[in-house]
Amino acid sequence: MAWVRTATSLITFGFTIYKAFQFLQDNQIGGVIRRRISPREFGMIMIALGIGALTLATLQHRKEVRELYRDSGWTPPWSVAGFVATVISCLGIITLIVVFFRQ
Repeated sequence: MAWVRTATSLITFGFTIYKAFQFLQDNQIGGVIRRRISPREFGMIMIALGIGALTLATLQHRKEVRELYRDSGWTPPWSVAGFVATVISCLGIITLIVVFFRQ
């Protein structure tokens, strides 16, 4: 569950950075500043890191649950954390697509 929280924070922080700087640029607040990496690119990196971290954590969680139940002969129970991680991953992918296609 800690990975779900952390990945959600990365995704939302990336999207917030993108939208905040887009607002500033649209309203001409702060002037034009040249950067090596644009706020849009930084936001996309943060969103992608969140999705990647959540995907890896979900795979690790599934592996560990299977390991725990392997010798018992029982099937692993339905995991709420796995479901939430899947939903957050899908939302993160949608967010990344939206940021990618919006200029």
